[in-house]
Amino acid sequence: MAMSTKKKVIVIGAIILVVLVAVLCAVFLTQSADTGSLKEVVATTKQGKLAGEWVDAGDPAHFRYAAFRGIPYAQPPLGKLRFKGPKPLPPWEGIRPATTEGNTCIQDGFVGSEDCLYMNVYTPQMPSAENNPKLPVYVFIHGGAFQHGNSNADGYGPDFLITQDIVVVTMNYRTAIMASLSLDTDELPGNAGLKDQLHVLRWVKENIENFGGDPSKITLGGHSSGSVSACWLAIVPQTKDLIRAAIIQSGTAVSGWSSTNKHIEFAKAIYKHLTGTTTDDKSAMTSVFKSANYLDLYYAAENATLLIQETKGLGTDISFFYAPYIEQREQGEEEKLITKDAESYIIDKDANNIPMIIGETKQEWTRFFSLLGMFENETQLNEHIQNLITYVPPSIRPGSDTQELLRIKEHVPTVNVDDFVKKLREFYFKNDNDKECCTNCKMSKYLHQAYIMADTSHFIRLRSKYIQEPTFAFLFNLKSDYNNDITYLPHYLQSDVVHGDEMGYIWKKEKYTYDYGNNTAAVASRRLVRMITNFVKEGNPTPKIDDEITVKWQPVTHGGEETYLEITENLEQRKGSAADAEIWSEIFSSYRANKSP
Repeated sequence: MAMSTKKKVIVIGAIILVVLVAVLCAVFLTQSADTGSLKEVVATTKQGKLAGEWVDAGDPAHFRYAAFRGIPYAQPPLGKLRFKGPKPLPPWEGIRPATTEGNTCIQDGFVGSEDCLYMNVYTPQMPSAENNPKLPVYVFIHGGAFQHGNSNADGYGPDFLITQDIVVVTMNYRTAIMASLSLDTDELPGNAGLKDQLHVLRWVKENIENFGGDPSKITLGGHSSGSVSACWLAIVPQTKDLIRAAIIQSGTAVSGWSSTNKHIEFAKAIYKHLTGTTTDDKSAMTSVFKSANYLDLYYAAENATLLIQETKGLGTDISFFYAPYIEQREQGEEEKLITKDAESYIIDKDANNIPMIIGETKQEWTRFFSLLGMFENETQLNEHIQNLITYVPPSIRPGSDTQELLRIKEHVPTVNVDDFVKKLREFYFKNDNDKECCTNCKMSKYLHQAYIMADTSHFIRLRSKYIQEPTFAFLFNLKSDYNNDITYLPHYLQSDVVHGDEMGYIWKKEKYTYDYGNNTAAVASRRLVRMITNFVKEGNPTPKIDDEITVKWQPVTHGGEETYLEITENLEQRKGSAADAEIWSEIFSSYRANKSP
């Protein structure tokens, strides 16, 4: 019997409904990528699948990006792997959740876990059958004096960067004693934190295309000790095929605190605090270190640091016992990373020939002055000025590899240290050009120069002479809404633009209330983010000029006058150096027979 018209309509309607449901299900499954939620997104890595989530950047444009948090990038460095370089992670079955940040690496005696080798990937576009975005990638290393910190989004929110269509990668890596303890053996090879970072770069190279990134367009960056680490990685040969550019903020591989030669002495002092005895037997020390409770290791390291400082008569000198060191052992199972001093990598042209941004703040060291009692005691302050050698950068004297390379071994001992210390004292403390500047101000200016700025200037000169690719230098000198709170410091320092002040303009920090309008801080943030992401995309921070980026940022060139971009409420291209380059250049050259800049 023929179907009635009414029944036909019902059947057709049902078919349409079924098709519509099928289409909606297909869309749902595509967006959820088999995880059952519209917010979830899946990426496939060499080790297995990861389920991240789509999140809202929260700015007025309501920009959405995929966040993959807590991605394991190596085996947990536990048991037999304690203190060793990172080992590849075995594959896993199924889909691993990646919506929670990984453990902070253990630090400060009570924070974090030894199981901490986790990273985060943030991407504005995921690849699909129809689209393979291949976006430039920015890999960032957090700072923290080689002892503290993590990559959590409350301090390193990627929101501003991600809106500029780049992929952002942050990481946790071993810090403090778990990263630096070394006997220069296969069991305790050292430089573990730096090797963790290198492992992340290798992971990114291998996997980032599955997150919408381009493995041929990776820029490495870092701040403070993270900047020192990024700079070391930018000059060692192991990264030649891993990165194409670098952004270095407040610390370089030639900084006086960028490396240590006290690693064996430090390990012996730690052993003594743990056992009450001394030994030169590396096997015995290794056994104790491998089995020691972390808290015992931490307090032994803290006490060893104080003991070495007192023994060497360093007093209040800021010493970085947890910094990288030059590995001299025979090559065994454990990879050697740093095998000579930083200058020699550059002069010998072993360093990567890549473009680089190098920057610092106007008053870098102000945040650390609260640790120095001299600023509250005029008598003590004058004693330190007379003993200024305590605060002379050790990097002034070239490392043994650089001495060999420049054939200056015979020349170096003839330099009269007292002469150049006297020059520094006269330049910074007896010069009456700035009569309104108090002695405290003069000492603070000197310390900014001695601990970061003089070394940075030297590194820029080295690059301009030996590296063909451009070097873009900047000085951040803006006091506005997103700077650090330094109200705990004396009144005469509270207007300073200090170490890390630019970070709140680049990274979204939970502690700030951000304004997306046109006030000074908001404009400066957009400007700085655009210049950084332009560089990540093109190797040029200012490819075009407009209403926001008003100045063409000129690179430093060898033989010409030094230049840098000063970032205030406006952008100003300056001639010269952010450091007092003339006096520092003279002192550096005096140890190098004018064969090095």
